[in-house]
Amino acid sequence: MRFSDLIPGFVIRTSPRLVTAKEMVEFASRFDSQWFHVDERVDSKRVAHLALRFEVLRSSKSPSGRTGILLSKSELWNQNDRLVFTMQGTTLFDLAK
Repeated sequence: MRFSDLIPGFVIRTSPRLVTAKEMVEFASRFDSQWFHVDERVDSKRVAHLALRFEVLRSSKSPSGRTGILLSKSELWNQNDRLVFTMQGTTLFDLAK
């Protein structure tokens, strides 16, 4: 996929993926090590089927044209079709190559 393909309104959806308690603890240990995320005793049987939805909100280039600027929104939905995580971010692309 190229930067030019990422136009506003472009959406990627993934199929649900099973995430085990062990994977959740490993991920949380690296990125969000609060006790209630990393203590397997809290609920060692928890699993989730998570699906990603990624949407391009804005796509532009820097004044020099050398950098692509992408504003996007990512969402994770669980097996109950409930939104459990959302994040908006900016990604920079080197277009000079």
